[in-house]
Amino acid sequence: ADAELQKTMTITAAEYFDSFPDMGRKNAEVQLQEAIDRLWDRSIILKNDEKREEFRWIQYRAQYAKGEGKAQITFSDAVMPYLTQLKGQFTR
Repeated sequence: ADAELQKTMTITAAEYFDSFPDMGRKNAEVQLQEAIDRLWDRSIILKNDEKREEFRWIQYRAQYAKGEGKAQITFSDAVMPYLTQLKGQFTR
């Protein structure tokens, strides 16, 4: 369950706005939803001489009631090693 918690993230429209203030506060909820929709539709492709792998960024998304201004995503198992490598690079 602990690993599952690390894979799951809740983000609020206010947090999203704080990271991207140019969008305007009133647009933050819609912009957050659109960003999650884009991430939902995207995949990662890894290729080498032997094989081609493709996997999704997120395996679960939940949108909360309009006006609550938050959403929850769960990253896929396949993407987690790459995210933890990225986190290590940014927290040095």
